[in-house]
Amino acid sequence: MARLLLVLVLAAALAAGASALKKPPVYKIPTGAALTSLPGAKLLMPSKQLVTKLSLSLSPVTFQLTLKNKTLVLQFTSPAFISDSGKKALAFGPTLRINRGGTYSVQIANQMVDPNPEKPGDNAKPFYGPMDTNFHSHGLHFPTGAPSQVTASTKYIGGDNVFIKLPAKVAEADKPSTITFNGTLPSDHFPGLNWYHPHKHGSTTVQTSTAHGAILVNDDFDVWMPISSSGCDVIRQVLAAADDVILDTTLLFFQYAALPGTPNALATNVDNANIQVASNISNGTATGNLAMNMTGQDIYLINGGYQPQISMQSDTWQRWRFLYSGAKGFIAITIATADNQVATPDCEMMLIGKDALYLPRLPRKIPGIVLPAGGRVEVLARCSGGRGTGYVLTAGPAAVKVFSDDGFNGNPYLQQQAVLATITMKGASGKAVLKQPLIEEACVPKRPSYASDLRDAALAAASYPLGDVVTSDVQFTFNRGYACEVNGDVYSYPDLNPLLMPLGKVVQWSFNDVFFHVLHVHANPFQLVAINETINAPAPGNRPTSFYKVGDWYDTFLYPFNAAALPGSYQLRFQPGQYTGYSLMHCHYLQHEDAGCMKEVLFQCPGHPTDQPADGFCPGFTFPVPGSVVV
Repeated sequence: MARLLLVLVLAAALAAGASALKKPPVYKIPTGAALTSLPGAKLLMPSKQLVTKLSLSLSPVTFQLTLKNKTLVLQFTSPAFISDSGKKALAFGPTLRINRGGTYSVQIANQMVDPNPEKPGDNAKPFYGPMDTNFHSHGLHFPTGAPSQVTASTKYIGGDNVFIKLPAKVAEADKPSTITFNGTLPSDHFPGLNWYHPHKHGSTTVQTSTAHGAILVNDDFDVWMPISSSGCDVIRQVLAAADDVILDTTLLFFQYAALPGTPNALATNVDNANIQVASNISNGTATGNLAMNMTGQDIYLINGGYQPQISMQSDTWQRWRFLYSGAKGFIAITIATADNQVATPDCEMMLIGKDALYLPRLPRKIPGIVLPAGGRVEVLARCSGGRGTGYVLTAGPAAVKVFSDDGFNGNPYLQQQAVLATITMKGASGKAVLKQPLIEEACVPKRPSYASDLRDAALAAASYPLGDVVTSDVQFTFNRGYACEVNGDVYSYPDLNPLLMPLGKVVQWSFNDVFFHVLHVHANPFQLVAINETINAPAPGNRPTSFYKVGDWYDTFLYPFNAAALPGSYQLRFQPGQYTGYSLMHCHYLQHEDAGCMKEVLFQCPGHPTDQPADGFCPGFTFPVPGSVVV
């Protein structure tokens, strides 16, 4: 690793005089440590007990990475969530663990200091208000908390209202702004891994990689995989018995896309921003003691550690839940040999779901995964090597080659790191249940109505006419030379022309570009029902593999196999649930979201053209295509 010394950030505060500020706590990034011994491991993956209440402070934390030879590789200061119960700096906030139908509350106190508060006109910049914050529960299906654009930015009434803002303190001695964010899940909420992170427009790029946490909705196999009724007996036994491992994959991004001073460098560096660029533009000043003569580099952490060690037992399934909590980019991941880093046939992965949404049929054997910013993937993994055999979890060339011969058409947002984690085999397991072979696609899990099958055959079976599907063209456009827009519009609040999701209807978006951008929709997931390969077939040398299949569900979608961003390439269907109000869709490369590649979505109750019912529910609502689960 090239030597790199960066002391970054919180420039507005530093510009005002660091002597007035408290010295931030230090998080020393462990190198090569066992995954289970990393700081905060028990907070990241709590045992089966519920964790439904958190009290967090967004506070400055200094991150340091020192290699085993005592070389200081990285040092920077950034906002992070600190648990008020622990008072200890970590690389992530504590995990919420909730049941379907359960409630949660998270109190956020913004302890960041910015002596230059946001002012009118700042939102014309791609990054602004860097220390202001809020809270987004990414992936949960529950009320938006924003029945009206008149009040959404000034009044928090519950739910996932991302229009509200907690401003930073102007001086260290000021009292922090505080909001308790809360929500109640429906009784038919899918289990799985979701997450939380700040979503104040203009500041997500500089906050999210170091200020985030996981949200686990607990398994309830008797509801979703009933015994002897759906071919799910073996898979539910294995999922219940396997070691359950969250792999929080975050990116610390300091590499310049273009060296400052070169042609078009500013536009290129906004489009593919690093933390220095986002921080400098946010504050209009140089940030801290930044070594500008170095290009820097991008570094992935797993669970707050650099290249941690995962222990496995031979031929024994582990349950891996991947989360990409970094603010930008995507990676391909596979398991490779430790010596020459070639994808190995000794190991296998079986896909369970994406974005906390079970596959229509599971499991599905896959050679690796593609993980975009904001995305989650759940797999069962195992390796056959005996005691002492070494493998690596890689996001380097061996993983890219699984899917593409040319780096996904030279996609500029592809990130690589040869070793995310090492894997050490510890011998055989005593649990016979974890050595069972898994039959591909044997299990048909039950589905909630908000994520029921919406393909043509399923609509016909539900007597829903195809002619009643509400269709619209939705596109990421590129008119400014950086980032993107939605249907040609740069984000503004309030939005006079939000995208409409009429409740009681199936909605279809004809979409164009998930090669250069990652589509994320708040509050309601969507099903990929068709890819028009006549106009957007994978380019030669690119292989979607079995990881991608029409019929899969997402809330964060990337398909990086053809650079042609043609209207009508992808057909995505939604069945909006009973929840009304204003929410968002955007590119989840957060530098693009901050720069305005975002648009409001109105979940619209019939008879309510603009303002929605205050309680967030549409009276008399029923799903036109009911789910298969009974709760």
